[in-house]
Amino acid sequence: MAGHAESTHGILWVVGKHHELFDYFVPERWRRTHRKAISETNKTYYTKTKDQINLVWKVSRVGELPDIDPRQPNASTLVEHGFNSPFEEFDIALELSRKGIDTVYPRAIYMSGRESEQSGLYVVDTSRFENHKDILAMDGAPALRPNHSYITIWGYWNGLDEMLADKDQTYCEGIDLSRAWKKKLITHKELTHFLEREESRLENAGFVDLALKPTHFLLSILPDGSLLRDEYGEPCLRICNMELIKRTGEQVKHA
Repeated sequence: MAGHAESTHGILWVVGKHHELFDYFVPERWRRTHRKAISETNKTYYTKTKDQINLVWKVSRVGELPDIDPRQPNASTLVEHGFNSPFEEFDIALELSRKGIDTVYPRAIYMSGRESEQSGLYVVDTSRFENHKDILAMDGAPALRPNHSYITIWGYWNGLDEMLADKDQTYCEGIDLSRAWKKKLITHKELTHFLEREESRLENAGFVDLALKPTHFLLSILPDGSLLRDEYGEPCLRICNMELIKRTGEQVKHA
């Protein structure tokens, strides 16, 4: 579902078919509310919207080159692949969910209304703009444009599956594997186990995270300080970063 964000003249794509969802994610509901940075490496923020909905919004890095060490074994692959577009991130998240791999829930993609020369300055990898050119927005122009900023909006995962329906509940706290280890909520052995397990699950589903990191996975802390666990006693874990996930049979998308 897509429509114009009237207040900014931008375009908003929302996951779902219920028209009332659109109004929850227009930029005036979340763009100016109090926000908290939740990443040390990219522009990712937690906020509570004017409708009291917990969300995470992230500035897309499509078109930029990953900041990598050239000595990394897969450095060339990372550079050739580049950052996924917002549309690819959502497609991957939804496919992983269908295959039984939990991810944070994709809510909406927002394209800024005004063209920005500054946005274009960061575009080094033009491949996504080339291979997305036939995907058109409602105005007839390509949905992915180099001189516009893109923001992905995700559900704030805290152990509940449906955030819109449970606004008034006491929430848990999402925490990535790295912070959970530093806070001694998990051991280093458990951290390594989780990463190896999730890497294997991704591989079995036909995907690979080209920059697999502990910060790409979330645990959930209950109000009593313990970890939320599944029916088998394993900590509930889900993927929160789809920027560099690639289908294993996929050719590098370069112009």
